[in-house]
Amino acid sequence: MNKHIALAFALIFLTCLVMLPNITVKATSKTITVPNDYPTISQAIGNATDGETILVKSGTYTEQTIEINKSLTIMPERNNRVTIDFHPPQIPENILGGIIMVYANPITIEANNIKLSGFTIKSDGGDISANGNQIQLINNIIGNETVPIGLKLNGDGTQIISNTIAGHNQLALTGSNQTVADNYLGGLTITGSANFITGNTAGGIMLAGSRNVVSGNSLDINRYDSGYGIDLSGDYNFISNNTEAGNDAGIAVGYAVNAGGSYNIFAGNTVEEAGLWGILMGSGSYNLFYGNLVANCGGLGHDGYGLALGEENIESATNNLFFGNIFMNNSKNFGENWQTLGFNSFDNGKEGNYWDDYLTMYPNAAEVDNSGIGNTPYLVYGNVTDNYPLMKESNVSDAVPVLPSPWSSLLSSVSVSTSIPASTPTVPEFPTWIILSLFVMMVLFSIVYVRKRNIVDRTLVIE
Repeated sequence: MNKHIALAFALIFLTCLVMLPNITVKATSKTITVPNDYPTISQAIGNATDGETILVKSGTYTEQTIEINKSLTIMPERNNRVTIDFHPPQIPENILGGIIMVYANPITIEANNIKLSGFTIKSDGGDISANGNQIQLINNIIGNETVPIGLKLNGDGTQIISNTIAGHNQLALTGSNQTVADNYLGGLTITGSANFITGNTAGGIMLAGSRNVVSGNSLDINRYDSGYGIDLSGDYNFISNNTEAGNDAGIAVGYAVNAGGSYNIFAGNTVEEAGLWGILMGSGSYNLFYGNLVANCGGLGHDGYGLALGEENIESATNNLFFGNIFMNNSKNFGENWQTLGFNSFDNGKEGNYWDDYLTMYPNAAEVDNSGIGNTPYLVYGNVTDNYPLMKESNVSDAVPVLPSPWSSLLSSVSVSTSIPASTPTVPEFPTWIILSLFVMMVLFSIVYVRKRNIVDRTLVIE
């Protein structure tokens, strides 16, 4: 019998060794409830410790300011049923050499791994300011049209998702590996690398940095008069499938003080009704523009262009490639700005662009063998021509085809993934009671097994 008992418990031990590496026992995390445990959110934060959750019951809570200086999850009992109404004090600030009184920031974050979600946040003024990594602001309603609240966040791994940020204030982010997705806001200023800016509705995006993905955003002057839909200064960015309407320039690259902007891909974007320029390139080289629609630009009393290249007093735009684009109903399809340009390419050796004034400029042009290509090159500027102009409008597409050299290296250099990075995978968490129950069941099974073996042994002895 002793041998059978030893064998049974050895089986239990080995089974547990196999199971435990795949099971994470979730430590009991304290939850503080407002107002049950503390009457205000600021008091709850002050009495919380790292890793805890603050759960706020439905209602309106009045605060002066709050500072989050530890890793916490702060969320309402029910989404968007909690309003935090801030009345921050006024403090002196030096602005342009003069001292004026401004509102202190209603929310200051000085820690990592913080989640703030599901609130309606109001304030007399000030901004939400953060210095920390892995900060999540999700599904909040921030500010209103009368008193907007800006967001100024500095750190890596930030996630700003599904928020409504009212008014004309901007969301300013500095850092890398950040996700800004599905927000409704005035405007975006992004500085850093490897950021994903997707699915937002805003007035415009100012982007400085490299290897960022800007995709599927709707940029409209009626949301916020930013001047530019996308204002880019940086390298190796992928700008795709965005729609822009009504700003002074739909897409601006390396313009004015934001000189630079090379090795970027612009594909499948729609730019309409820009007051001055659909696409404006002040400087930058080896950029690719493919499958974009530029239409109805320069029609607000300006002598604007669908595409404008050049800028004064800075490096010229040169060695850029444009093909598969549609230029139509613009005041002019192309124009130079202020200086002689370098050489740029307007076809890939097989396909050029659709210019709606092509047959007006070349009435005797004809299609080559049902190819959709005109037999007369389209003069763009100087001695630079589109040698394979399209006779019909092509599809707006961000599926970039094979590129000629040297632009072929772009596809391997620029991140073309437009999916939002997945959150860090977690191991399934099993409550302790489940593990104890499994252990007890195995012990009982072993006892039953041993008893049956004993009965069998005694039967054999009697026989």
